[in-house]
Amino acid sequence: MVGMISHPLKTLADNIISRVRPTAEKEETRRLLYSAVLFIKRVETGNLTPEEKRYESHQKLQFREIAISTEISDSLRDRIRILEDYKIHSPSRIQEMLLFGLERPSRRILTPNEIAILDFLASNPMAKISRLSNETKKSRFIVANTLKQLENEIGLRRLYHPNRGKLKFTTFSLVFQTKSYEASKNLEAWIRQTQPPFLTALLFDVSYRNGFITYAIPSQQRALQLFEQRVKKLKKDYFQQAHLQQSLKMYWNIRFDLYDSQRGTWQIPPELEDLSQLQYPPLTNPANISYSYHADLQTSAHFDQVDFLLANLPITPQHTLANLHTELTKHGFELSRNAIWLRLNRLKQEEIIAPMMYFSGVGFEEFICLSFICPPKTQQNIQILTSYLPAAFTYITKQGIAIFIKRPTGWRDFINKLIHDIIQLYEITDLMVIHQERNIGSGLQDKLYHRWNEKRQYWKFADTEI
Repeated sequence: MVGMISHPLKTLADNIISRVRPTAEKEETRRLLYSAVLFIKRVETGNLTPEEKRYESHQKLQFREIAISTEISDSLRDRIRILEDYKIHSPSRIQEMLLFGLERPSRRILTPNEIAILDFLASNPMAKISRLSNETKKSRFIVANTLKQLENEIGLRRLYHPNRGKLKFTTFSLVFQTKSYEASKNLEAWIRQTQPPFLTALLFDVSYRNGFITYAIPSQQRALQLFEQRVKKLKKDYFQQAHLQQSLKMYWNIRFDLYDSQRGTWQIPPELEDLSQLQYPPLTNPANISYSYHADLQTSAHFDQVDFLLANLPITPQHTLANLHTELTKHGFELSRNAIWLRLNRLKQEEIIAPMMYFSGVGFEEFICLSFICPPKTQQNIQILTSYLPAAFTYITKQGIAIFIKRPTGWRDFINKLIHDIIQLYEITDLMVIHQERNIGSGLQDKLYHRWNEKRQYWKFADTEI
């Protein structure tokens, strides 16, 4: 059936089938792909009666190379179900859902000049063009054009990140595997309907069975007690397995010294080839790290509603005091530009906000979440190990450690070996791994400012909102 389909859907089918070895799985994949094709045609044509329309590909669908996947059949089956259950009719959305996790992203190779700029920005995210020009010995014109290209092509973003601990929140991550596809569907529907104000993100992987939720719960006894009760109910109703981790410290590191600008690939750090050579304390961080950010999430600060709003606005280097004055005015706060400048400086000095740099692509194939339940000694060792990787967020938690890794192309076997070695060398009680997550939704923390009682330094909430 699939063999009769014309380009580009035939390209999609051929690329997938060529990577599926067992004959039985090939047949199943053929049937699933045919179902996907029929669904697209039903959306586009309204019916499938004319034979000639069954195998016509829609001109707007542009498929690229398909990456190897070990769970292609299950993944496609779930995608078709989601498309039909949620009555998704947008061709671009259908394309996105069918390709998510299977499509190999086009490679963007960084030039030495771009690496020099990114390497400096990693430790100085808010640097102005004049400073970048001086540090990299490039003209302002070249620096400005390079930044614009990086923003457009690799999604370069530079902004201030709030330390939610300082804002009197206790942060949690809930990594889970649901009981079934139906349980995932019901969980997402329930969250969309109730819109919990203290839920900051919900993500699923391509299987629509595994995922994680992040929360910022008011650091108040009543709120934390209610949250514990709610999580127990979530586990009972929806989850087959779950890790609830309370974040204590956060680390974020980038290493551009591992990037090969000739091949456009990331080199595997030799120190991690054999962990047995690193298992003896004291472990130390690599010397060539481009940037390492550390935040203590347990210490709160004194702040008011304006401070909270400023901390949660997406402030970039392009923002002027006039821009911020306009934003605050929209929320009913009238401050002079000088007062805003003083506040921003205080927020930075008290480490309520810190500048960070984000980017995507550039030889990274997927985002992986690793949730370890382990003792403190293992936490420390794993945190240092992750600092050797090109890009990773690490959360030291009350229960263990949670890591979010950008996995470079070609690193699949190495990452699997690294996980295996960690389990063999260190004391691990439990581990959950989430691949290729997709963001279902994120909370808008800036809208919570009106709930803050400045006089009592206390968050206002209803029991049903936790």
